[in-house]
Amino acid sequence: MADIIQEDAMWEFVELLSTTAVFRRTSAPLTPNKGDHWWTQD
Repeated sequence: MADIIQEDAMWEFVELLSTTAVFRRTSAPLTPNKGDHWWTQD
């Protein structure tokens, strides 16, 4: 899952702690919550 999130502009990878990946939310706009917009994500 971390590999998938890392490709999304909404998240910035911070560090890997053993088996836990830490991400920070960026200022990128959210994916619309109505409908299925998976094709607009990286």
